[in-house]
Amino acid sequence: DYDKSEFDVDLEVVKTPDEITLTLSPTLKNDGLKRLIGVDRKAKIIVHVESPKTVFRRTYDVQMPLCDKASDKEKTVIKINAADLSGTVSVCPFIIAAEDIPDYTNESFNPDYECEAFSIDCGAVLAEGRQRTFVADTSREALATVASIFSVVKCVSNDCKTLRNDFS
Repeated sequence: DYDKSEFDVDLEVVKTPDEITLTLSPTLKNDGLKRLIGVDRKAKIIVHVESPKTVFRRTYDVQMPLCDKASDKEKTVIKINAADLSGTVSVCPFIIAAEDIPDYTNESFNPDYECEAFSIDCGAVLAEGRQRTFVADTSREALATVASIFSVVKCVSNDCKTLRNDFS
């Protein structure tokens, strides 16, 4: 519950038959969280990538921008095997505690919490960005390159009137 703060991660997706590349560009406008990530190393930016159709779930660390918005050099690039993703894929950005923080306060807390200090456990969410989704329709492309172990051919014999199997 931060006032006058912003946290989000822009997402660019490039798909090839073999690989899906995610380019992530974080924006962070909150001095307390920046200090916690960049100086104290008690927090970090991550994204959770999930593809329910393939049961793919993984988190990736995202590089902290030096300014409010990541430059081209600061963008994080993630490459994922195209076969691991299919259907709607969600990308959810978070700032999480990298270790226990016993007395967490932030100058940008909502006035309801301005005199409060919180005990934060390692892995707890400190901020959440907007979820992004994209469609990874790689299933047809992957199947197109797989050779079949079966051949269907027309029987050239005139007396052949039914389906015939040849297991040789």
